Amino acid sequence: MKKISEKIVRLRIVVIVLVFLITIGLGYFIPRLKVNPDVMSYLPKDDAVAMQFEDVGKRFGGNQTVIVGVKSDDIFTEKTLSLIRDITDSLRVTDGIRSVVSLTNIIDIREVDSVLTVSNLIDEYEIPSEPKDLDSIRQYTMSKDLYNGFIVSADSKMTMIAAKIEQEITETIDTNLTGKALMVYYADKYPGKMYEFEQDADTMKIKINKAAVADQIRDKLRTDFPDAELYFGGLSFMVQDIGDIIMHDIMLLGPIAFLFILMALYLGFRNFRGVFLPVLTVLIAIIWTLGLMAILGYEITLVSNVTPIILLAVGSAYTIHVVNRIGMEERNGGNYKENIVAALKYIIIPVFLAAVTTMIGFLSFIYGSYLTMIRDFGIFTAIGVVFSLILSLSFAPAVISYFPPKKRTKTEDKPEKGIIAAMLMFFYRLSVFRGKWVILAWIILAGVMTFGGFKLERRVDLLD
Repeated sequence: MKKISEKIVRLRIVVIVLVFLITIGLGYFIPRLKVNPDVMSYLPKDDAVAMQFEDVGKRFGGNQTVIVGVKSDDIFTEKTLSLIRDITDSLRVTDGIRSVVSLTNIIDIREVDSVLTVSNLIDEYEIPSEPKDLDSIRQYTMSKDLYNGFIVSADSKMTMIAAKIEQEITETIDTNLTGKALMVYYADKYPGKMYEFEQDADTMKIKINKAAVADQIRDKLRTDFPDAELYFGGLSFMVQDIGDIIMHDIMLLGPIAFLFILMALYLGFRNFRGVFLPVLTVLIAIIWTLGLMAILGYEITLVSNVTPIILLAVGSAYTIHVVNRIGMEERNGGNYKENIVAALKYIIIPVFLAAVTTMIGFLSFIYGSYLTMIRDFGIFTAIGVVFSLILSLSFAPAVISYFPPKKRTKTEDKPEKGIIAAMLMFFYRLSVFRGKWVILAWIILAGVMTFGGFKLERRVDLLD
């Protein structure tokens, strides 16, 4: 350990420059990182249920439906039926939509003079205006279980328009097109952010970004029908909202966690080095982790969005141990570089073991995880822990070596006073003089928590 510690101090400028270059390099790719809130895309490709789900979607033209609810004082008026027809037509010509079903175009099968007839429930080209005709449509529609409570609410104040999203488009590739020209051709043919292209031998798979389709529908209808009272539902809209929640959590929880860690570090160290270095090293580790995810083509999910927050909390601990140990060695006086070497010699093994156990904990998500996003979360959080470990044992001491400690005054050598010191003294006395009671309390608490663990229920419900 002494040789490793001496090399870190001797090569400190190399370590700092190398960390700087790697951070710039990996940070460059972070803007390419995408957020994928679609839970369905993380189903295992080789799972029998997932394969059947995909097959059903291909056979029946898609397995995701967007729902647009239209609310009015009375659905069965000429004005409202015309509005439903216009919204239906608007959805029909929307990119990524395969089919649309609404009150104005649904097929109705009825018996007329002992003969089954097939026609539209309402003629969308000749919507009646007479109250008598509208009332006739109302009575017939509400008398059918197929429509009452399904297409139209029981109080006739709300109706549903269902649009099925295209599953996937497969086209044979023109042999005259290759490389960049091929991708440019398909990008021009299928413009917009909702299309993703994947070449498979001599075919091109055009995948539909269902969340992007839902986002387009919501913006389009709100713009085209500003006075209509519209509601949006279905998995695709939920996925889009989940994506917004993910970005909101990252933007909100990250700064909050950062602020609390800064406060804790300040209360503990009361100096710039003790506050700045732990935060700096973990921020670099987060940049490395996110950059690596982008390079390897992984995406942020509703699980991995907490990876930066977890690394802030867990990764900063390793640098805290290193900085604290170096501070303890400096109190003994002597050469400050030798103090750094002595501190690293002492702390490398404990910090390494702490990081390894944490890393193993996250890697355990690999085994038994049904959703690939949970597995990916475990892998990249574990990688982030490794980055935090490497930076705490190399970059942090290298930076500290350029800032020799100031000479301690007699005031600083006196016992500290204040709330933190009093709290630590309380826990010290409690542990030393009431050790048996502390152990008993923890045993009871562990028993209660274990009992509560068996009461947990596993439930997967996106509505929650």
